Amino acid sequence: MARVSGVKEKIHSPLYDAFFVPGVKNGTGARTFKDMMTDPRVIRFFMDIQNKTRLETNLQAAGVLPSLNTFEARAMRVVASTSCVPQAALRHPEVESTIVSRAGAYPTPPPAIPTEQQINELVNPIRAAIEKFAGPVNFNEYLRSAIVAAAQTFKTTANERLLINQVVAAFEASCEASSAFLSELIYNSVSTLLVGEKTMIEMPTFWFPAGAGVNAGNGNSANHGAPDPMATFRFAEPVVIEPQQSFRVEMQFPQDVPRAVATAAGPLRIWVVLDGYLTRDVQ
Repeated sequence: MARVSGVKEKIHSPLYDAFFVPGVKNGTGARTFKDMMTDPRVIRFFMDIQNKTRLETNLQAAGVLPSLNTFEARAMRVVASTSCVPQAALRHPEVESTIVSRAGAYPTPPPAIPTEQQINELVNPIRAAIEKFAGPVNFNEYLRSAIVAAAQTFKTTANERLLINQVVAAFEASCEASSAFLSELIYNSVSTLLVGEKTMIEMPTFWFPAGAGVNAGNGNSANHGAPDPMATFRFAEPVVIEPQQSFRVEMQFPQDVPRAVATAAGPLRIWVVLDGYLTRDVQ
C-alpha cells in the first residue's frame, strides 16, 4: 500500500520481545533458563528476533524501528508466563474422569522408559480437559513427568482417588515453583532501558510490574503484580526513540542467576513490553 507523503499517524502500539525457553519437542528434552542464556549474567531484549514467532516479538528488525517511525515509550512492563491452574478446574468431574480414563489406558505393565507417543497419549487429553475450564496451561516437563509417575502408580494400586490427588499435588507444586521462580527473578535482577547507548531508566525488575496475567479468582496464580493494565510503572516523561535509533532492554543478574531461575525448565517466556505511541507514515 502506497504511503501518503508528509502525513503521519500516531497510534497506541506497544513493542514487545520475549526470552523463550523451549519445552519438550520432537523427542528433545526441555531446556532450562540457564541453557538459553547467551551471556552468563545478562538477557537482552529487542536484539535477537531470529526464529521468533509473533508470540515472542512484534519487531521487524533487531533493535530498531521500521522505516522512519518514531516511538514514545510511556511505560515498561516485565511479564512472565507461569503454570498455575485453579483448583476448581483440577477438581472438575470431567477433568477427574479424564485423568482416570487416560491412566487406565496407560500400558500394562508400565514401561520403564515410556516413549514420547505414550506420554502424549496420556498427557494431551488431560491437558485438553483442563484447558476447557482453565484456558491455556503451561505444561512443563515436571508436570508431564509427574502425571506419568501417577499413572504408573495407578496401574499397580488401582486407587482412583490417590491418582487424582497425585496429579493435583503436582500442579500445586508446579505453581509453588512458579511463584519461587518469579520472586527470585524480580528481586535478583536489574532491568535497564537503553536508547542509543544512553541509559533512560535502570531499576530492580520488581519496579516494572506486568499489569497483565491471570486473575486467580479463588484458585492459585503467580503474577508479577496485579493483572490490571493500570497497575504498572509509568514514566514521568515519555522516552522517545527516533527513526533508525537503536534501543534495547537488558536484564542483568549482578550476583549470578538464582538457582530457582537458572534451573527453571521450559516452556517458559519472559516478555518485556514498552507501552506507548508509534508515529508512522499514513498508508
